[in-house]
Amino acid sequence: MTVYLYRHTVIIRGCLLLLVAIFSGCSFLSPGPESAREAYWESLEEAGLAKTQLGLDWQEAGHEALASAVNTLPPVHERLWIEAGEIRAVAYQFQLQAGESVIAEVQSKDWKLAYLSQSSDGQPKAKARQTSGRLFLDIYRNDRGQWIPAGSFPKSSPWQADHAGSYLFLLQPELSRQGRFDIRIEVLPALKFPVSGKGPAAIQSFFGAPRDGGRRVHHGVDIFAQRGTPVLAAVSGPVTRTGDTPRGGLHVWQRGDHGRRLYYAHLDDILVTSGDFVKAGQIIGTVGNTGNARWTPPHLHFGVYQRFSGPTDPLPLLSGNTLRSPGAMPDELTSSRWQVNASKLYLRQGPSTRDRILLPLSRGQVLVSQAAAGSWIRVNTQAGDSGYVHGDYLSPLSVANPLL
Repeated sequence: MTVYLYRHTVIIRGCLLLLVAIFSGCSFLSPGPESAREAYWESLEEAGLAKTQLGLDWQEAGHEALASAVNTLPPVHERLWIEAGEIRAVAYQFQLQAGESVIAEVQSKDWKLAYLSQSSDGQPKAKARQTSGRLFLDIYRNDRGQWIPAGSFPKSSPWQADHAGSYLFLLQPELSRQGRFDIRIEVLPALKFPVSGKGPAAIQSFFGAPRDGGRRVHHGVDIFAQRGTPVLAAVSGPVTRTGDTPRGGLHVWQRGDHGRRLYYAHLDDILVTSGDFVKAGQIIGTVGNTGNARWTPPHLHFGVYQRFSGPTDPLPLLSGNTLRSPGAMPDELTSSRWQVNASKLYLRQGPSTRDRILLPLSRGQVLVSQAAAGSWIRVNTQAGDSGYVHGDYLSPLSVANPLL
């Protein structure tokens, strides 16, 4: 009987969806472009260019970039060259927390970021901020192994991730455009740092550390500061509870975005009451050592509790990625093909020796350059691996086009 009812429920739901599609003109089957790049592709289809070899190559370049995305850590600051007649796209893959904001900036006299706007007839279209060549920077989110469009970078404000997970940022110029451009991608933390004048370096006790001889673990981070230092709301949201307990001492609970509850403990003073709506950065109390912290130096215990999953590590939500300069960018690269000239060299995930080693490279190995990040070069191996190596350990094999 259960199976019989379930089958009929599925059939009824399917019929309802079909009726909705019929009476709404099947809009949910053709939702329209979700990004500036998709809107541009529709304009190529309308102009009859999508089925030409040039149009097909342009679309394929985007698909290839998604399949071979650079799995790197933000921030990104690279210089890329697009040569005449070249059809190219590049994609960067990041892990983002829900609530993290991403800022993208293109610096070039040849390129302007395109964004999605409405035409006079109400239809979405790709628009550039000036009449220069358009560069599309689209966002994709991994949904159960599939990359689905999540939008384009907005005209002004940063773009914010609604879900934690893996994201791709696809860059591609419009057809028949060439030039040089610098791309910067920076990730801002999901939460404002909750102690005034401090940053992640002030955290001296971390999530998961043993407590009470190993009988429990630390469900937060401890941020050390002088007694009386202002404690700031990490997000905008209502204060749900304040109080004083033997373990947490004077404390404040606040409800945040994305199903999070925030816990500020061991306070010296509480400056808000239950029911207050506070804005991110507003003072809600001061650093102290009340509760079971009375024998320790003053600090804020800061905890984050996720709906359905409980305590979660606050550090990834607080750190973000501040943009560090990679150094002076070269005007051009003298070659597109390079040979390793060192006996010991590693392909790294980012343009510094602090970044994770991806694989070792051997002397004489041939690499193809894709972009420059200061004195580092992003390369592809012949096996298809992508990463960064320092330019001092490479020798040019040709003096043809600066980049492929």
